[in-house]
Amino acid sequence: MVVSNTNRRYTNVLVCIIFAYAFLLLPFSTYSQKIDSHFIKDNITKDVGTIVFNVVKIYNLEEEAIRIKPLIKLPKSWKMFSSNFGDTLIKPGDSISFALRLKVPQNAIAEVSNHIMLQVFSNKNQLIHENQFTIKSKIFHQWQIISPKERIYFYP
Repeated sequence: MVVSNTNRRYTNVLVCIIFAYAFLLLPFSTYSQKIDSHFIKDNITKDVGTIVFNVVKIYNLEEEAIRIKPLIKLPKSWKMFSSNFGDTLIKPGDSISFALRLKVPQNAIAEVSNHIMLQVFSNKNQLIHENQFTIKSKIFHQWQIISPKERIYFYP
């Protein structure tokens, strides 16, 4: 039986599509443990140089206890004033809360939303959950206004 080049090409393309589809679906199915998280405040607006306070609650939705390692990822030049979170055991159906204290840096740009990322790892260092909240700094203008009798000048 003679197989034409066109049929062979179609077969090769089909195999490539199947492998690409399977490869794209693998990363989305890696979370095997059932946990959820919730930040008290999802969007925060603060002045530059101030302290931000938020609480994250992590829920264990499984029927057995799980050991987790939470990690907070901050933008560059941001500082965290909370203590580091170590390995934590959450009982089945229970939850645990972590308090976060962060400082908005003086050079934060008001037009940019800064995402604070929570990553939860298993005891085998596999990522099992992610969540985030957003901090935006308030717009601040420091204008010096000199008001003479006839004209007003603005000096930025």
